[in-house]
Amino acid sequence: MFTDPPQVSVRLGANLNGSSIREGVDVYFECTIDANPRITRVIWNRAGRSIINDPSGGVIVSNQTLVLQSVSRSSAGYYSCGAANSQGETHSSPFLLHVKCKHFVDEPECGDRQQKVYGAARLEEVLVECEVDANPAPSEFRWWFNNSSVRRRPLETFNWTKGYSVAAYTPTSETDYGTLLCSATNQLGTQAVPCVFHIVPAGKPDTPQNCTVTNRSMSWIQVNCVRGFDGGLPQEIAAEISHNGRIILNLTSGAGALFHISGLDPGNEYFVTIYSTNAKGKSDPTNLIVTTLGQSQQPHRRITGM
Repeated sequence: MFTDPPQVSVRLGANLNGSSIREGVDVYFECTIDANPRITRVIWNRAGRSIINDPSGGVIVSNQTLVLQSVSRSSAGYYSCGAANSQGETHSSPFLLHVKCKHFVDEPECGDRQQKVYGAARLEEVLVECEVDANPAPSEFRWWFNNSSVRRRPLETFNWTKGYSVAAYTPTSETDYGTLLCSATNQLGTQAVPCVFHIVPAGKPDTPQNCTVTNRSMSWIQVNCVRGFDGGLPQEIAAEISHNGRIILNLTSGAGALFHISGLDPGNEYFVTIYSTNAKGKSDPTNLIVTTLGQSQQPHRRITGM
């Protein structure tokens, strides 16, 4: 009788539609095997890794059947089965499982890189960007304004494309400051928890705090500060370094408030002015007098704003 390694294929259960698998349903695969001599074992894989029986985790392996209970978006991927007999081991072509979801995968169910606080003066329009992740893509967005005295006032001025929406908002009085809520809907449902954006009165940033020299040598000094409130707008921290009344360096630090000031002369005294800036203006400064190491080393000392 003719013998050969097994011929193997994998498919979804007969009553499942692969294009409409959604979160929360149970999914099962069937491994079809044609073998002579008879098979000695069946193997299930996901993306090349073996799947083990784990009923408590919702994974049930039963010979030629694989059951995934209450699938989530993380269950999506390539699944295959394999079989072995005395003539060899064969694996099926992979089956790509898609899982449609109505919720969003990044905590707190909206894009984690988007700006959360917007500063605006009265009668100043701000464009608030809301980005979400959903499968299928959202078919609708809704926006509301909310504060202690106004409950979910719908916004009319916004647009969207795929998973992205932009609302144009203009505060006209003190009662127009608060939060904007953005929620997306796709064919499976509406976003459970909306994205939240805070609209605050814009102003100049606060002065950087606790500026100290954290290290120094004969040719450089390192100064670190604590960033103050940004005034509701993106801010930069700037430092001016002076010697004998003349500015010799200008530095900015957008991400933090740490400055490494190099190219200095040994044993010299330098005047360092540090302040914050945003689109509304400049904060009051913090000032330091520092001395590089040298034969006439002097300790740095702090002075108040000038």
